[in-house]
Amino acid sequence: LKSLILVSSLTSSYLAHYNAPKFLGEISHGDRAALFKQVTAYGFLACFVINGAYAVLGFLTFGGSSKSLILNNYSSSDSLATLSRVGVLLSIVFGFPFSYVGFRDSALQFLPPKCADSQKTKDIVAVLVVAALTAIAMVLRDLGVVV
Repeated sequence: LKSLILVSSLTSSYLAHYNAPKFLGEISHGDRAALFKQVTAYGFLACFVINGAYAVLGFLTFGGSSKSLILNNYSSSDSLATLSRVGVLLSIVFGFPFSYVGFRDSALQFLPPKCADSQKTKDIVAVLVVAALTAIAMVLRDLGVVV
């Protein structure tokens, strides 16, 4: 079970992959497509290295008593940990649209095309998803349950 939590944690680093086909479709083929592939490969490699270092260093620092969110192991008065928490907050807030659009587009495929393309339907889905996520966030206290 713990290995599944690790896999889930690692996948959150690659949220932009939901939109990769959309991004690729928006650029012209040729040199830009080759550049897109190269930038994508370097981006995934950088995410892998950064997250691997983060996980290893966090475990080496706190060992088996590491909490689900490694920043929760640090004191609330630690200014660098607080700065890191702000960074995580900004990452979540500004990364949400990437994962949301991928989810919304996939969910709307279950509806008839006329209904799925309507702005009203997209607005209703947005309100329902944000409300559901907010309700879940108000109840959960351990990030490891979700991630």
